[in-house]
Order: sequence, then C-alpha cells, then structure tokens
Amino acid sequence: MTRSLYYTIVIVVLTLVGIDASSQSVCSGKLEQAKQLFESGQIEQIPSLLDSCLEDAFTKEEQVVAYQLLIQTYLFDYNQSKADETMTRFLTKFPTYKIKESDPAEIKELFERFESRNVWSLEVTAGGNMSHLITNQYYSIYDLLKLETSNKMRFGFSAGLQATRYIGDHFGVVAGLKYMMTNYQNTENIRDDVAENKITENTHWIALPVTFQWYPFVKKKVTPFIYAGAEAGYILYSNADFRTRLSANDPFTKGTGIDLTTSRNQFQYGITGGLGLRWKLPKGSFKVWAGYTYNLQSFAKADRYADSKAILYFQHIDDDFAYNLVYLNVSYSLDLYQIRKK
Repeated sequence: MTRSLYYTIVIVVLTLVGIDASSQSVCSGKLEQAKQLFESGQIEQIPSLLDSCLEDAFTKEEQVVAYQLLIQTYLFDYNQSKADETMTRFLTKFPTYKIKESDPAEIKELFERFESRNVWSLEVTAGGNMSHLITNQYYSIYDLLKLETSNKMRFGFSAGLQATRYIGDHFGVVAGLKYMMTNYQNTENIRDDVAENKITENTHWIALPVTFQWYPFVKKKVTPFIYAGAEAGYILYSNADFRTRLSANDPFTKGTGIDLTTSRNQFQYGITGGLGLRWKLPKGSFKVWAGYTYNLQSFAKADRYADSKAILYFQHIDDDFAYNLVYLNVSYSLDLYQIRKK
C-alpha cells in the first residue's frame, strides 16, 4: 500500500466517523428540544422533530426515551392508533424490554396491552462427536472362538443450521440440517495365530434431526432444557485405512483411503436425546447441549461378502453393528418475535 493511498483511507474513515458523531450530536439536541416542547405542552412539533433520528442516530438509551416521548405525545393528542403503532415499533426494536419504575404511567398502561412472544429462532450450530459402536453379530474369516475384537471411540465434528418453533413459553419443536464427519477404529486379534487386523474408517454424513424441547424455567436468564426426538442420516461417502497381517512373521499389508461406501447402508435412522443449557441474550440466545444418537439401522449391509477387496486383501468382514454417536454441540440463535396487542 502506497503512502498516499494510506492517507486517503485514513481521511475517509475519520470523515465518516466525524459525520456520524455530528449526526448523533444533532439528534441528541433534537431530543432535548422535544423534551422541552413536551413539558411546555407544544406536542405538535415533536413527531417531525424525532422521526428523522429515531432509527439510527440515537444511542440505545436515547431511542427508548424518544419512543416513549412519541407514544406519550400521541396519547395526549388522543391519537390511539398512532400510539399503538409506535408501541409496536418500539417493541419490535426492543422485544425483551422490561418496564421500569421510572417509566411514565401512560407507557406502563399501554405496554401491558401488548405482548412480545419469541415464536421462532434460527440457529448456527457446531460441535464434536465420538463414535460408539454396538455390535449385534460378529463375523470373521477366522475362528470366532479365537477372535478378540475391540472398537475405539474417536473424535469427529459437525456443523449445521436449525430452526426452532416455540409452542408457548416452555416448549419448542426443532428441525435442523447438519454435516458430520465421524470415525472409529476397530481392532481384531486372533489368539494363537497372532493375526492382526486394524481398520480406521472415516464417514461423512448429512443428518436431519427433529426434536421436541422442554424449558422448565423460562423466567431465568440461564435455563436448562431437555430434548428428545428422531434423526435421519445419509452417508455421503465412507473410506477406511487398513493395517493387516496374517501372523507375527508376516509384514503388514496396508491400504489407505479404501472406499467402503457401497458396503454401507447409506440411509440411517434412529432416536436422539439429551440435556442442555440456554443463555438468553439481547437479540438471541447461546446454547450448549450434550446428547446421544442411537441408530436403528445396521451400518454395514447384510451382503457383507460382496466386498471382495476388503476380504481378499485385508481379511476383513464387516460385523453387524449400530453406529451410534455421543456429541457435544454449541449454537447461537437469532430470535424472531411476534408483537401483537392482547
């Protein structure tokens, strides 16, 4: 960056900051003028004085004062429809506003005639997972009586979007779409023959969870919640690294990135549930939750002998197992409110 370009950028930024500060100073002066007009009973000039500054040029505290001043102006002018309209705009801007003791009585009375309900939230989620395999039936080219097998939980991750439709204050229905990467490691040892087979499989999914959430303590800023529901998943692709030997004197046969997608039941479905915490923020909320997904569909296809490459080169036959997940997620949500008169 040349020196002249640098100076040009600095001048532009300082000019914009100066304009913004000047605009805010002008509007702060208008608010003080509007207060004086209200106190003297000259309310006709107040709407035109404040409207140009109402959305952007005031600070948050000044906006609250300006909206309340406008509402009082319309009420004193017997213009109920404009007072209701301005209260709706005010609650749209500040949907979680709580009435203060210092607020004017007219504001308190009109405020009580309105309700601001959080009806939807849109969330961005991310988190980690660990595989938890439950084997229903073992298979091997070796004698099953000599087979020693173990599955190692390994870490993966997920990211996605979800939407919540709140039903009253305590319940919500959540639907989401997420991308997941999961992996596990399976080790087989054959006693006496000293054969060893290790497979590390990485799977990439798209999942659609639909859950029902319960928030027992909605009046608190931090509230626990419980959720349960169903989850459907689709395997995009799955590949594995193999490390195999037939005896202690044989070298290891290795395979990297072996495609096992066609050996998997690509459509998976199961049940999910868990516990979490929600922190309410000014315009949304932050959540953290932990849960478990139990898949009801076997991960490996029933025709497990069709994958001749895995059998011939790596002496591996898939077990019949459910691919379950333990997970921990976080999310940030943007809350959408419905403002209406009671």
